Amino acid sequence: MKKSKIFSVISGLLLAVAVAIIPMNVKADWVNVDSDSYGISYSYDSQISPLSSYITSKQTGGGGGNASIYVTSQYPYVSNVKCNNKKFKVKLTQKRFQEYDGTKSVSGYSIGYYAKKKGKAKISFDVLDKDGKKVETKSFTVTAKEYTYPIKYVKYGSQYVTGGPLKENDKGVLVENNMAYTTKKSGKLKIKMNKGYKLDKIEVTTYKKNGMPVTKTIKNNKKISVTSAIKGTQVMKYTSPYGASNNYTESTYHNPMMLSTRLYIYYTNKKTKEKGTDWYYIYFYNKK
Repeated sequence: MKKSKIFSVISGLLLAVAVAIIPMNVKADWVNVDSDSYGISYSYDSQISPLSSYITSKQTGGGGGNASIYVTSQYPYVSNVKCNNKKFKVKLTQKRFQEYDGTKSVSGYSIGYYAKKKGKAKISFDVLDKDGKKVETKSFTVTAKEYTYPIKYVKYGSQYVTGGPLKENDKGVLVENNMAYTTKKSGKLKIKMNKGYKLDKIEVTTYKKNGMPVTKTIKNNKKISVTSAIKGTQVMKYTSPYGASNNYTESTYHNPMMLSTRLYIYYTNKKTKEKGTDWYYIYFYNKK
């Protein structure tokens, strides 16, 4: 599983298209704003992290973020947030204040936006002066794009580490049916990449009985052995500054229940030539 979570979970809201389930990131386009124009400027989250969830036939999904609006004391107010695309939701989500020498003033706002499906949207807002009078309408553009994760699935023997078939849980939500742990000490490792990505290298890190790591490069569709035993006694000797009579030794016997094997998967985007790395864990249930 990825990034040390027991269950492999795709991070991000998923956009359902036909029978496919596709995660979507939202990226806002930069808009240059004259900082002297009423003292208003704004920025945006260049890389939006979608919320974690799953999409079923009864749900809609997507991703979103926030645009930060910075204001001055002369033109301190923002209102009337609108969007020209019905696939997007927008809202004024924050109003920030600063206080100097006992005087409190508005310093900025945040506009939240959420894309239900791919597309572009123009988000506008009114700038008001300190008397609440409208002086200008400003806008910026955000773009929602579909994003396909590089790895389609990872299998260890007959079990899915990630990318398993969707299965309805007890709450009626479709989730990936991935392994929590395995009882098999060895099995064939199979990695399937999504279209547009090339698998470059696989590294597997296991641990010896004494807990020392060993990392090997392996080929796809080959049999691997996972960490299946870490046993031993750890001895710690403590020396007291108050004399030898206060010294003592502590011994701890280790025999963990769940033993981890880490997979490093290196890949290349065929179109952009951008390289990336994902990692997952296989947990072995140590009964003995």
